[in-house]
Amino acid sequence: MPTRLATYVRISKDDAASTSIEKQTANIARLIGDRYPDAEVTAFVDRGVSASKSARRPAFASLSARLSEFDVVVFDTQDRIARRPLDFWTFAAAAEAAGTRVIGASEDLDLDTAEGELTAGIRLTVARHEARRIGARVKATNAYRRSKGLRPLGGPPVWGLMRAGDGFIPDPERGPILRDAIDRIIAGDLSIRGFGDELTKRGIPSPYGRSAWNHKAIVKILRSAALAGMTPTNGDVIRGDDGLPVVLPGEHLLTVDRWRRLQSVLDERARTRQPAQRHGLPPTLLHGIARDEAGHPLYRHIVQGRTTRYTCRKIGCTARTSVVQEALDAYVVQEFLNVVGDEPETVMEVVIPGRDDARLGAIRDEIKKTAAALGASRDPEEIQALATRLAAQRKAEGEAEAGGVHGNVYAYTATGRTLGDAYRAATTDAERVALLTQHIEYVVVTPSTRGGSGRRMTDRVKIQWLGN
Repeated sequence: MPTRLATYVRISKDDAASTSIEKQTANIARLIGDRYPDAEVTAFVDRGVSASKSARRPAFASLSARLSEFDVVVFDTQDRIARRPLDFWTFAAAAEAAGTRVIGASEDLDLDTAEGELTAGIRLTVARHEARRIGARVKATNAYRRSKGLRPLGGPPVWGLMRAGDGFIPDPERGPILRDAIDRIIAGDLSIRGFGDELTKRGIPSPYGRSAWNHKAIVKILRSAALAGMTPTNGDVIRGDDGLPVVLPGEHLLTVDRWRRLQSVLDERARTRQPAQRHGLPPTLLHGIARDEAGHPLYRHIVQGRTTRYTCRKIGCTARTSVVQEALDAYVVQEFLNVVGDEPETVMEVVIPGRDDARLGAIRDEIKKTAAALGASRDPEEIQALATRLAAQRKAEGEAEAGGVHGNVYAYTATGRTLGDAYRAATTDAERVALLTQHIEYVVVTPSTRGGSGRRMTDRVKIQWLGN
């Protein structure tokens, strides 16, 4: 019976110039040719991951879970498996329990022997020492780079970007996808969760290699200042002597102004976000605008085996108002088509951009911080530096104020179709809700008679149109 053999290779930094994977594979192949020429080989490869982060090594995790399937595991050098002694010995113990032999190709390492275990322990101590020295050097280098307004070295780029020298540029494949989604999020045409669903349906894996995207992962990407060429650090961004963010030269996915606009949209959504719908159902067609006589909102009420209804469930309802959801939706839609269906559809467009209030607000926030620090400082050198910063901030404030003193000027442009055409062409409830709420302020439903069938819909429902 042929030997069941697994190989493991790993590289910390995966780029076109690296030949580490090929070298490891060649060394392993020589050992297999000498000792196990007839073996059945299964290869496990991790690219662009550190041995100090076993939790993010999918191939290594898979190998560890399948140790019982193999007679032998071969790697090139011990530090390909782990640099920390605990990680290596945990793997070695699991292999021993599974009856799997562990061999290093370039180090003549065999854990089946006492000498092999001793050698492994010594090498792990040296590897751990070197890893900590490298970590200290990288930490010191990055602290110096931050002090100069430069981006720290190492670490993966934000999804949508790729490394270029010491900085990032838009990824040619992911960048356009992210930019298009940001445009739609700012325009109000796409939710954060909707963007995640789109990526999941297209089979695009998350930054952690998962097939499904979640809300938190999307927000982390959209909140990253690196998209606009700024460098995040300690919950803020690297700033210059004037206290304003340092924007690195080169091509960026977003302009700083566009990124600030995105943050404003995300802040507003976080502030006004409604609780998740129960049962995982989408909002109803009249969600937020259907109410009772006292102004209490009507909610969808689902009882198994019964017709779904809009019902007032808020404490303080003067009377229980209940109406069949399908009947009320149909009535309001028909009234919408009868009253405004023949009116032309228009879209609002910016014709004269106004002042960049987002940037002006950010500058004024920094002025407040600098002024407060200046008032509290007693160090002459610090006072001089803060005064210089404050002067630069005041200059930036003046330049921002010199823009148009008005907000954006909008105009309405006809699309060439009627509101009725637009409603009938809508393919999702979200599009239909948007059309209804642009023209209906609220829908009041009065109580029915006992038994619920004594009054017609026209007698029970009052529609308040916007602008009336």
